[in-house]
Amino acid sequence: MKMSIKTKILSFIPIMIIVVLVISGLSYIFAKNEIEEEIESRLARQAGETAGDMETLLAEHQRIGEALAEVAGQKGTTFNEEDYQSLQERLIGMNDATFGIGVWFEPYAYDEDTEFFGPYSFRDGEEIAYTDEYANADYNYPSQEWYTAGVEAQGATWTAPYYDEALDTVLVTTGTPFYTEEGTLLGAVSSDMNAEAILALAQNIEVGKNGWAFLMDENGTLLAHRDAETIEDDPVLQEISGEFEDSGTERVAYADGDAVVSYTTLAQNGWKLGLVLPESEVYAGVNALLRNVVLIAVVLIILTTVAMYVLASKITKPIRALNEEVKHVAEGDLSRQLTVTSKDETGELTTSFNLMVTNLQNLIASVRESVHTSSDAVSQLSAISEETMASSEQISRAIQDVAEGTTNAAAAAEESSNKTTVLSEKLSALTVISDSLHQQSEKVDETNQKGSEKTSVLQVKAEQTDEMIGHVEEVVQDLSEQMTEVASVVGTIAAISEKTNLLALNASIEAAQAGEHGRGFAVVAEEVRKLAEQTAEATRDIRDSMKDIQTKTIAVTGEMANARKLSIEQFEITEETVASFGEIAKSNTTMSKLVSDMTSHIKDIEVNKEKVVSAIAEIAVVMEESAAASEEVSASATEQLTALEMVTTSAEDLQVSSEKLVQQIEQFKS
Repeated sequence: MKMSIKTKILSFIPIMIIVVLVISGLSYIFAKNEIEEEIESRLARQAGETAGDMETLLAEHQRIGEALAEVAGQKGTTFNEEDYQSLQERLIGMNDATFGIGVWFEPYAYDEDTEFFGPYSFRDGEEIAYTDEYANADYNYPSQEWYTAGVEAQGATWTAPYYDEALDTVLVTTGTPFYTEEGTLLGAVSSDMNAEAILALAQNIEVGKNGWAFLMDENGTLLAHRDAETIEDDPVLQEISGEFEDSGTERVAYADGDAVVSYTTLAQNGWKLGLVLPESEVYAGVNALLRNVVLIAVVLIILTTVAMYVLASKITKPIRALNEEVKHVAEGDLSRQLTVTSKDETGELTTSFNLMVTNLQNLIASVRESVHTSSDAVSQLSAISEETMASSEQISRAIQDVAEGTTNAAAAAEESSNKTTVLSEKLSALTVISDSLHQQSEKVDETNQKGSEKTSVLQVKAEQTDEMIGHVEEVVQDLSEQMTEVASVVGTIAAISEKTNLLALNASIEAAQAGEHGRGFAVVAEEVRKLAEQTAEATRDIRDSMKDIQTKTIAVTGEMANARKLSIEQFEITEETVASFGEIAKSNTTMSKLVSDMTSHIKDIEVNKEKVVSAIAEIAVVMEESAAASEEVSASATEQLTALEMVTTSAEDLQVSSEKLVQQIEQFKS
């Protein structure tokens, strides 16, 4: 499929559109992520700051109760009701958020005659009032949640907000137990805080334009909400409250749209403060950004398309005009010229086209003149070439005859030289073999001499071996006789040990009959009997060993006899070997003399052979040089003849080409 330059340029428009769309999409995605992270971070930061304010408020209130509990633990029953009232008034005045505070002793712990003792002070408008109406069985403060929770935790605990009918106020209470120095529980301190103060902090938080805050206790009960009248009617937060961790961000779905929830947990009582911001507000900036990105992308695409179309038209218009002129030139019209309208690459191309046409005009004129001149010269060259070719053929035939004769003579000389060379090589090989044979003869003589010396040594060693075998036979015979004597002695020892054993047995019997007087003798007799038995046992072992040694001695005697027989045979063979070496030495001496004579005659032939081979080689070289020179002259003549034929043919072809060139040049218009 053929594509114009304009089409190729415009084909980049879809690519540019895709690039713009991809860049716009990525920019939108990155910006969206950044905005989401920024809003979530801002919500988390705002929740953390508000939670910090609440924790400060709660911590200051909790310290009031802990301070009173510490004093109550130290003073205990030594403080009377007025002392506690005075202390409570001072502590309440130290913190504006503290509504009331009381000291509550365990039943009968303050006074064995008083079951309930609980002085309590609270704010009454601008004044601080005192009451003891809670110290009775009807209220039964030891059963209250703030009391039991503090005692169980052995530290400060917080209650959920509750409504106090007597005070007509929503309170949140901390319970802090106090103990004697021995660790016995005395009671608990209650410090009440007006819940409206902390709930107001949550309700007054401004979260964006349409967001709100909520406060939830550790059980998931909503304490503060954007709509105080329907605080219990937020099923979405009620449903996800069990999924909350200490802090984090969640997305929840409301009927009027999704929302982002950022929450954190208060350290003192586990309450969760959350900030809710509708996603419509979260993504308001993102949606505006999307509109701007889409608008910019559309504008860029339109501008890019128009710019590329205009550019393609501007580039291709002069190229099309130049293409038309080139077609006229291709048809032979060299009178065409273009006007240069630009200074870019297209203008340079137009200038080059005009220059090319001018150069072609000059070239055609020069060629036309040269063709006419060369046509006449070619005619003359063709005639001269035909005459020269006839003379060259005669010279070539004469030189070829001379070359054939010289080649035959050189071949005969070369054959003689080859045969002489073969003869020379065989004589040289014979000389080498003769020298080698002489050397081998000398080595055989030397080896024979060494063998004779070794056999003499072997003969002496054989005599020494025979003498040693005789000595060994005598030693073995003496050993056999001594073993017989030892066996006799061992038999005597065995008989003595048997008799000793019998005597020891008889002595034991006699000692037993002697009673108490023979007991010592009986012990000695028993030891003698044991020694006799050990001697008999050792004697038996010796007798067995002696039998084994006698058996092996007899075997050694037989082997020594065989060894002596082999030694005699070895000595006889050694004498025969010595005689054989003598015969070999005589034969080798005779052969060595014959080889020396043969080597001398071969060397004389070798000297004369070198002269013959050298003369024949010189003749062959001269003949080969003559043949080569003749062949070179013949080849040169043949090449010259061939070259002349080619010149003649080329001249004829050139004549034809010149005529055709004249016809073609006449087609161009100047």
